[in-house]
Amino acid sequence: MKSLTPDPTFAYFMLFLTFVSIIALIVALIKLIRANHKDTSTKLVWALIILFVWLVGPLLYITMGGREVNG
Repeated sequence: MKSLTPDPTFAYFMLFLTFVSIIALIVALIKLIRANHKDTSTKLVWALIILFVWLVGPLLYITMGGREVNG
């Protein structure tokens, strides 16, 4: 019969992932506030991506968000 006790390794992994996500979110938002984007719609789109695309959004902005796209 299986034990109903959850695996502590999974709990630690989820805690670590949550911690990294919160730190990335804070860093990305601070970087976004300090950024000099040419128009406010760019900031708005990045803010929505950062807030609603969990973990991936903040990491995308931290790595690519400071660049202006010329097109």
